[in-house]
Amino acid sequence: MAAAKHLKYITVLICLYVASSHADNVNLTAVSSIAQQASPYDIPPSSPENIGASENKPENPPIMIAAAIGAEFLSKSAKSDPSKITELFDDEHNLRLLELHIGKYRFDELIAAYQQGDILFIPLGTFSELIDLAITTDPTSGIAQGFIFREEHSFYLDANRGEVTIAGTLTQFDKNKVAIRELDDIYVDSITLAKWLPLSLDINLYASRLNIISSKPLPFELRKKREERAKKVHARVADRDQAYPVQKDNYQQWSYPMLNQSARVGFSRDANGDFDGTFGYSTYASADLLYMESAWYLAGTEEDFFEDARVTFARRDLSESLLGSMHATEYAFGHINEPRLEIITRPLDPQPGALVSNYPLARQLQYDSQNFRGPLPPGWEVELYRNNELLDYIASSDNGLYQFDDVPLLFGTNYFRLVFYGPQGKVQEENYRYTLDRTLTQPGKHHYRAQASAGEEFGVRGLLQYEHGFNSALTLAANLATIPLDKRYVFSEPEEQHNYLTAGVRGFFTSLFYRMDFIEDMQSGSALDWEIQTSFRNLIFKVGETYFENRFVSEEFPETVQPIEQETIVELDFAIPASAIPRIPITFDMNRKQYEGGFEITQYGNRLSIQAYGLSISNTLNMTQQTGLVNLSAGNFQISRRAFGFNFRGSASYDIQPESGLNAATFTVDGFRLWNASISSGYSRVIKSDIDEVFFNMNRSHGAYALGLNTRYSTGGVLAVDLTFTIGIGREPRSTTWKPEYRPVATQGAMSVQAFVDKNVNGTADTGEETIPNIKVKVNGGHIPQQIDDNGVVYITGVEPYRELDVELALESLEDPLWQPSTAGKRLALRPGYVSKIDFPVIITGEIDGTAYVQLDDQRKEVAGVVVELLDLQGNVVKSVKTEYDGFYLIDKVATGKYQLRVSREQTDSLNLLPVKPTFVIIEADNPIVNGMDFVLQKKFTTE
Repeated sequence: MAAAKHLKYITVLICLYVASSHADNVNLTAVSSIAQQASPYDIPPSSPENIGASENKPENPPIMIAAAIGAEFLSKSAKSDPSKITELFDDEHNLRLLELHIGKYRFDELIAAYQQGDILFIPLGTFSELIDLAITTDPTSGIAQGFIFREEHSFYLDANRGEVTIAGTLTQFDKNKVAIRELDDIYVDSITLAKWLPLSLDINLYASRLNIISSKPLPFELRKKREERAKKVHARVADRDQAYPVQKDNYQQWSYPMLNQSARVGFSRDANGDFDGTFGYSTYASADLLYMESAWYLAGTEEDFFEDARVTFARRDLSESLLGSMHATEYAFGHINEPRLEIITRPLDPQPGALVSNYPLARQLQYDSQNFRGPLPPGWEVELYRNNELLDYIASSDNGLYQFDDVPLLFGTNYFRLVFYGPQGKVQEENYRYTLDRTLTQPGKHHYRAQASAGEEFGVRGLLQYEHGFNSALTLAANLATIPLDKRYVFSEPEEQHNYLTAGVRGFFTSLFYRMDFIEDMQSGSALDWEIQTSFRNLIFKVGETYFENRFVSEEFPETVQPIEQETIVELDFAIPASAIPRIPITFDMNRKQYEGGFEITQYGNRLSIQAYGLSISNTLNMTQQTGLVNLSAGNFQISRRAFGFNFRGSASYDIQPESGLNAATFTVDGFRLWNASISSGYSRVIKSDIDEVFFNMNRSHGAYALGLNTRYSTGGVLAVDLTFTIGIGREPRSTTWKPEYRPVATQGAMSVQAFVDKNVNGTADTGEETIPNIKVKVNGGHIPQQIDDNGVVYITGVEPYRELDVELALESLEDPLWQPSTAGKRLALRPGYVSKIDFPVIITGEIDGTAYVQLDDQRKEVAGVVVELLDLQGNVVKSVKTEYDGFYLIDKVATGKYQLRVSREQTDSLNLLPVKPTFVIIEADNPIVNGMDFVLQKKFTTE
């Protein structure tokens, strides 16, 4: 065996001698193959990913292959004394600049290793620092200490004594396996180092690469995975932290309106056989008028052509800059909405009035609930999920809008998902994240809202709200409300105005959210309301109570024969983790009302959901207990599945107490296509009434408008047939073209985007500067439906208003790779009734390339991993790149101008290289490509 080994080395030496004498004629594949067997280091054979693998290999191979072969086989391989520490000489031929790889990660920093004979020495301190290993070195004393992965796995190295202690076990080693360079590092033989840590070090000198392979994740990998998880979570949030310039669109004296129009006409037949015509319409328009945002609504039916009419004027600003020192975010007059006050009021329809507020526009006024509203085109359905639990769905909408109001927020993070199902199997998703702490006011901030309204249905009303952020975990709140209570709420007294004063706190204490309010009604009694929410592992717990004194009455708690004394609520949310069965979210809730005389009403609820194999299943149970009365229990079961391009949905309501039985059942299916129309149909049966009903709906989008046919037929010959028409119209401001659409546009924001080649780099589209066709636009990092005309103008509608948006030009849509937008994006907030114009000046950029070499005596060899920096004339780093395996580098997308080019000073210092003098470079529009900017690196020491 020994003779064979020596024969192998002799064969390698002969081959290498021939290679050195006839470098242009020898095939390195055979040499590499033999060397790979003879050496412990990986000098790979011919392969597409390695240097010299193809017929187009360079005449002078890069430094790492030349140095590796020369040092390994052509230099003396003197045996070192195992009792003495190896001395590393300052010789370029021994230096190995290695690129570090761990799994999918590649490090920017290079490791300066040294080769002595058949040993490759790795700098222990630098190596540990790069992979986040808790080991520090002291070259002066020859000591290295710390721990490997865990603190109980301690590490202590005494190089001078040839001893290493790992996890309490002392081991001796040959001192020639380590080397010490004072004021530098402690170097360890790569094979010995791999045994100590323990790691597998795959060293490819041919490619200048050091691959680390570990059976368990390294601290570096764990940190990167944490960062990647955090990045993914952050990406789900709407907030973005790009430093884009803000574009603010001022209100105009007038603008062309955006319009939503819907109409319905049909006929019906009742059980007696009598026919009647049906008709209905709604018109919603929004536009800038008198330097304000205006909204106009008109609706009617066959019974009353002007059944409902509303108009509102408002100004809104996310930056709190309205009304001077009032720092308002909005003020409005006309028909306004009133927020619901806990314990006091109920949600109302808009009525005439005025308001001013500085609450954030995107924030809900109810701390523990969220509203979801938006456009829902004909033929579309929408499902609402919270934390992957199906809460509700809307199959269709007469007014072209969906609305989920007062959706409860749970303690912790609430991930909401709106899933839209459209014709031809289209599926769209919107994701939102809300937490209870977002309802707290920021420390030192003051928020207020004042409004007054008067209407025929709800009378004269007034509201003052105030919040102060005492600190990051505590908000102080106060409300003053005046509302009329008529016979709907108080039967024992005549209608009168009730005035309510509320004082309260809300905040966080460690992992507990709490709220407490005291409400005093000047005309009746008082109430004390408190609530806490917390979580423990997988359980979310909520409990609250309200105590009433002196016959307290309000819209939410109207007068009863026996006055209410106390209300208690309890809610539990948890989930059975996924195992053999899928994850199952479960909710339990209890609401108990106690009245004078001992009368009680207790309601229990339970909801269970599951998603598996494409099925969404939920079941809700409700039970009501009343003193002296029979218990009532009922449930509702829902199931849905999307398969083969169709949506199947079924529901059933049933009774449990006092008698069990099925009440009603419904089954629907949609997704059929006929004459380019989307078809849905279904069947329902009401068991107790013995009524069967079938329905058949057709909806067709023509791009510019949508038509629908809705038919229903039920037991007794009852029939209803309606033909619907829906259209949304907006005006694109650049082409002055009216753009009809099949979906509502007037309640949402819109933008007109164009990109142009900015030849004179002044940021504006001048005469002769052509627009760029076929561009695409990203909004908050994603693509949304957009129209583009022949002039390259992108028209986008249906964007959520009053929300900060980052609008970016998709670089992949630019046809010239040297084109680059002068600004990566713009930040703005849209408003209904106004089309924001966004311009992206695109400039011509250049490229700089070259090769980095290292000087070895009278030879220059390409070197990989060199950091090349591009600086402006003030010395600021504009861009930096690393040279590839063959020393080549490319800096692209460089704006026109004057620059300096250099090798990183930090890298030259760390590798003991002489500084490289910067080179002056000019990128011009007529000559944007600069080639051959080469660098030559030299060691600070010289070879004797």
